Amino acid sequence: GRELAPKAGKTVNYKVGQNVTFDEATQQFTATADGVLFVSSQEVSVHNLYDVPSDVDLKTGNIRNSSGAVNIRGTIRTGFKVESGSHVVVEQSVEDAQIIAAGDVEVRRGILHGKTGLIRAGGSVKLGFAQNARITCGGDIISSGAMLQCQLTTTGRVVAKERKGRLVGGATDACGGIEVYELGSDMGVATLVTIGRKSSQLKEVQQKLQTSNEVLKKLVTQLGSGFQESMLATMSPEKRLRMEDVLAAKSKIEATIQGLQEQQQVTLSANRNQDATQVIIHGVVH
Repeated sequence: GRELAPKAGKTVNYKVGQNVTFDEATQQFTATADGVLFVSSQEVSVHNLYDVPSDVDLKTGNIRNSSGAVNIRGTIRTGFKVESGSHVVVEQSVEDAQIIAAGDVEVRRGILHGKTGLIRAGGSVKLGFAQNARITCGGDIISSGAMLQCQLTTTGRVVAKERKGRLVGGATDACGGIEVYELGSDMGVATLVTIGRKSSQLKEVQQKLQTSNEVLKKLVTQLGSGFQESMLATMSPEKRLRMEDVLAAKSKIEATIQGLQEQQQVTLSANRNQDATQVIIHGVVH
């Protein structure tokens, strides 16, 4: 046989995320809490996990974990919703359902949206294939298969560079550019692609962040100065119920703010790398 020289590697600088430390001497990451490991393009982190050992359907109802990650071992069925203050992993598929995540979303099989389905993520979205999907995210959208008639909006890149990686129909707005194997269709399906529009998306994220911070300020005012959760036990049932509702709303808006802050950083990074925006086609353009 013939010896093949390896390609030169790239230096990767990961940030230390939640529940992780880094030792400069040994160059090792160490988890400081139990949970699930997530490695994104920017950081290494460990998050507490809400594990659903089945489909998300009438038996489970909607799923929400405002302080950690969610793992779905089955499929998210039509009409249901999964929310996470961290990452979401779906081991099967997503029907006409909704996923809202402050971090990354991974769907290991396919996304088959109808009229109401959507995915909104502060980080990246990885998937096997998609049809009629509506995806908005702050990181990259990465598919190992075809994306047909989808509405894709990202401050990062849209990537589907394997041989099955087709982007056909729909509308794609990718600030960081696209890299696919095949773009368009020999059947003449209209496929709209826009790249490099960053300033408008950054302004939108900053406006949402300002609004969310104003909501958080009002909730903190409702709780009052010096409030501690241990004080709930001394309250009347009516007041305790009101305070618990305020605490739940506060937790939810804090998760939203975290996701928007991460999305803002990704957008700012994309602005600094505007000259690198490209459209790369490995196979065919129709």
